Amino acid sequence: MGNDRVDESLAAVRAEVLDSTRADIAKFGWSVIGVFPTPEEPGVPFSYTVGLSGKGLPELAIYGLPVRTGHQVLNMVARQMVDAGVPLATGQRIENVLENDVALVAVAMSNTTDLNLVREVYGSVAAAVQVCWPDHDGLLPWEQGSSVGDDVQPVYGQGPAGRPVFRARRLPLETAGELAELVGADADPGSLTIVDPQADNDRRARWGARAFLGYASFLGRGKLNCELETTASDMLADLRHMYDALGLDWEDALSSVDRNYQAEILGEL
Repeated sequence: MGNDRVDESLAAVRAEVLDSTRADIAKFGWSVIGVFPTPEEPGVPFSYTVGLSGKGLPELAIYGLPVRTGHQVLNMVARQMVDAGVPLATGQRIENVLENDVALVAVAMSNTTDLNLVREVYGSVAAAVQVCWPDHDGLLPWEQGSSVGDDVQPVYGQGPAGRPVFRARRLPLETAGELAELVGADADPGSLTIVDPQADNDRRARWGARAFLGYASFLGRGKLNCELETTASDMLADLRHMYDALGLDWEDALSSVDRNYQAEILGEL
C-alpha cells in the first residue's frame, strides 16, 4: 500500500513537470531542465533544453556547471542558435556568452541517455549538442593538460581535434642558485621568434626567471639560498602591494595575464 502511494506521488510529480515543460515550450519556445546529483544517482549537475527539437534544431546540454549557471548559459546559446536558424556543429565556437571573451565549444552528443524529458515530449531525441566549457587556461576537456576531466565535465560525444599546447618546458633544477646558473648564461634577452610558440614560451619563462632572481638576490642581500616556490609567492604578493601603491587595478591585470597566457600556450600570440 505504501509503495503504491509513493508511485502515485512520483507519477503526479512527473506529470506536473511534464505539463510545466510543455507550457514553457508553448510560451518561450523551449524549456531548460536542471538536474542535481543525488546519493542514488551521483555525478555532476547538468542542464538541458526541451523544445528546440520542435524547431528542427538539436537540443542543448551542459555538464558540470551549477544548475542556475547552466540554465543561463543554455538560454543564451539557444537564443543564438534559434536566431541563426542553423544547428550547432561539433567544433563550432560559441562566443558572447561567457565573460572575458571565453568561447564555448559545441560537441554533437552520441549519448543522450540523460535527456529524459526530451523523450517524454517528442518520443525520442532526434539530435542534441553538448555545450562544453574550458578550464582556467582555456583548455577544453579533450585537450592536453586540461584540468577539466570526466569527473568534472563528462563529454558525451567525440570532441574535435585538440589544439597543440605549448607550455614552457620544465627546467632541470630545484634551487634558485641552479636557476641563476642556467639563465646566467643568457648574454642578452633575445627576441621572440613569432613562428615557434614552444621556443617563445621557453624564452618568456627565462625572462620571468631573470625578474625573479633579481628579487630573490635583493632580499637575500646577494645570496640565492631561498626556496623557489615560497619566494615566487612572496614576489607575487609584493607585486600586489606595488599595484596598491601605484593605484593600479590588480584584478584587471590578472584578467590580462590570463588572456595573454592562454593565447601564448595555444600559439596564438
